[in-house]
Amino acid sequence: MCWAHLARNVEGLVIRGGDGTHIGVWARSLYRSLFADRSAFVEDRTSLRTYQVRTRRMQSGFGELLTQGTLSADLRVRRMCEDADHLWPALWTALDVPGFELTDIVVERAIRPCRPVRQG
Repeated sequence: MCWAHLARNVEGLVIRGGDGTHIGVWARSLYRSLFADRSAFVEDRTSLRTYQVRTRRMQSGFGELLTQGTLSADLRVRRMCEDADHLWPALWTALDVPGFELTDIVVERAIRPCRPVRQG
């Protein structure tokens, strides 16, 4: 589960407006806090225990958000929340595995073929 992809989907909800806006704004607040706390942990500004406690609180809020989202009149919101709910354990792997990344950006860059530089 890549949090960067989830964040992009959440931004789409906010921009699109309608019934999903409040879910999107709430989710954006949660994932921004998650990334900030992860950065603090990776940069040794906080302990693993502090990171885990903070993130467990976010996890609870995110669970409430998904519950509300699955009741949305907007089919896109419902599906996104249902999909995230089905992937619940994968969303939180980074809590239990300190070296586990929140995004798959490093992996995507590693497997992406090099593109030749165009000359003149």
